Amino acid sequence: MLRFIALLIYMGIVQVPRLHMHWNTGSIYGGLLRAQIMSRKRFFSLLAFLHISDPEDKSTASAEKLRKVWSLLQHINEVSARFFQPQEAIAVDEKMVKSKARSGIRQYIHDKVTKCGYKLWVLAESETGYTSQFFVYTSKRETPGPHGLAFDVVSKLCEKYLEQGYKIYMDNFYTSKHLFEHLLQCKTLACGLTRKDRRGFPGDLKETKWERKAERGDIRFSCVNCHSPLRAE
Repeated sequence: MLRFIALLIYMGIVQVPRLHMHWNTGSIYGGLLRAQIMSRKRFFSLLAFLHISDPEDKSTASAEKLRKVWSLLQHINEVSARFFQPQEAIAVDEKMVKSKARSGIRQYIHDKVTKCGYKLWVLAESETGYTSQFFVYTSKRETPGPHGLAFDVVSKLCEKYLEQGYKIYMDNFYTSKHLFEHLLQCKTLACGLTRKDRRGFPGDLKETKWERKAERGDIRFSCVNCHSPLRAE
């Protein structure tokens, strides 16, 4: 198994058009990998049937589509949080992991650089981009809580970082009145783009008339119940 893991790391560094080309001997890729380390047949057998989690562990039942790797994903999140202390500014976002595998959780998002692959919800430090927490989006069929999917995503990602002085940044998919009130109750500040048609958006602010003409660097704001929508030029 250690050889298998070593090969996975090696293949992430030395990349070829097709995975099986690492074992080619009669092409320009010949000699990249010695068959003595592991035969191609054995490698692909392990890759196909690798099962990291205990099949008898009922705690993985809630993650049916990720059951085989659930314990590994949990471990990565634990060590990512343990060995790195983010600075004050952290951001919630999504990432795409490129993949052409046949999978029921693979996503296609046309406006992303990586259009096809696995979609991850991510909490990352704003300065370095280090991912502190993440989880895999599996299906639209998942039932969100009363405040919606975006609220659930931010709450889950930021659970370990509340009431510690962090400032959380996000785009307009996540920003909502209910979310910001929840974070404020947890003594955590947040900032993000928003849309006027978002559920819970203060009615008074919908009618706010922003002047179109402004000097570079001007900031204008309105405040309702300690929420301050800004317009920065």
